[in-house]
This record gives sequence, structure tokens and C-alpha cells, in this order.
Amino acid sequence: MTLDDAYIHCVAIARSHYENFPVASIFLPRELRIHVAAVYAIARMGDDIADEHADQKLEERMAALDLLDSVVDGADPRDEPVFIAVQHTIKSFRLHPSLFHRLFEAFRRDAAGGLNVVFGTWNEVLEYCHYSANPVGEIILSLSGSATPQAIAYSNDVCTALQITNFLQDRDLDMSRGRNYVPLTIEETVQRTRLLFRRGRNVIRCVPSLRLKIELKAIVAGGETILDKIDKSNLRSTGRNRITLTPGDFPSLLLKLMKPL
Repeated sequence: MTLDDAYIHCVAIARSHYENFPVASIFLPRELRIHVAAVYAIARMGDDIADEHADQKLEERMAALDLLDSVVDGADPRDEPVFIAVQHTIKSFRLHPSLFHRLFEAFRRDAAGGLNVVFGTWNEVLEYCHYSANPVGEIILSLSGSATPQAIAYSNDVCTALQITNFLQDRDLDMSRGRNYVPLTIEETVQRTRLLFRRGRNVIRCVPSLRLKIELKAIVAGGETILDKIDKSNLRSTGRNRITLTPGDFPSLLLKLMKPL
């Protein structure tokens, strides 16, 4: 397994999963694209361990997450392409493994909670996002040399908003499984999430690369467009199908991309 093959594998993972926003897209400079793909791939791996392997014993899933922790700390990558790539990314950019450990902590909470994950307050939602979403933004800022305290604060707002938007998308399915990640009404949750996007989009001003600015702008636009659709669907009570981005959303996305900060 060569390093190039490992990164190619990570890029394929990033392109094969639906997200509300671009992941390692052509907007990014190539020198960042493969590293963002590696970060996404190991995060996807952890998320799948937590949510897609419910047939496995909890001890086995926790052991699998322990392995991810050891990999980002520098353990033998076992010829696993995702591990090879992410270790190279961590070393190349001197990323602190604690950023990844926070992500894996969120996956542990999901796995341990099973079908009984319930947030009772907004602060519990924000605290979970501190682990599940915010480290990804800080990693991307670190890859671009832009991880200033102000940039991280803005990034945290965007990442938290994206996570909550995802909670709203999956609310019906989660509720059917006994999980409740949204303790407020949909209207109140949408309102608070809009404010997070509005404040957090200032992160775009904090990065030097024009292409990264476009990527970040597209990420915010994707999240805000989904939030708009969730809001309209809730008002109209139009059914329980999961809301996603479609080709019909392109004009709205384009307008958001063209809108100045």
C-alpha cells in the first residue's frame, strides 16, 4: 500500500457519501484536498462504528474506537489505507491528536447510549457538538495555517450549526429509535441555528486561500439551504421524508455563494 494509494482511497470515501456540504471538493487546493479527505475518512470510520454496527457487542465497538485513538497517536497503521493517510497528515501538519480524540469521544457516547441518547437542554446539544463537530473545523483551519482563536470560535459556530442541522434532518428517524438530539421545538432550533451560521460565516474572512474561502462559503451555503428547507417543510407539514439537497437547490446555493459577507 503506497501513500498515494492510501490518499486515493480516502478521496473515494469522501466522494461516496452524501453530505450537506462539499467534502474535499475541487474548490480546495489539491495539496489540502487529500488531507481533508483523510480526516473525513477516519471520522466516517468512527461514525460507522458507533451507528452502523449495532449488531456488534458494545465491547467490540469500543475496542474499535480505541484502535482509532491509538492510530492517531502513532500506532502501527496495519496497512489500512485510512490509517496510513491520516498518520501522514497528522505528522505533515503537526496536528494535535487530541482533536481526533474529541471526535472519537462523541462516537463513544453514541455507541454507549445505544437507543437512549436524549438531550434535555440546549447546553447539552452544544456540549456534544464540542466533541462531534467542532474538532473537524479546527483541523481544517490547522491544515491551512489559519487556526487563530478568533477563526476557531467562528468555525465552532459553523460546525455546531451543521451538526444541529443534521440532527433536524434525522429527527424523525432518531425519535423512532428512542433518540432525541433536539430538545427544543423545531422553530426555536432553526432560529438558534441560523444565528450560529450567521455569526460563524465570518470564518471565511480568516483564511488566506481564495479556494478555501470558496469551499467554506459552499459549506455554509449548503447548511443554510438545508435549514431553509427544514423550516419550510415544518411549516407546511409536508411529510417525513429526509430532506436533502437536490439539483433544484442549485439556484439558491448559487445566490448564497455570490452573496458578499
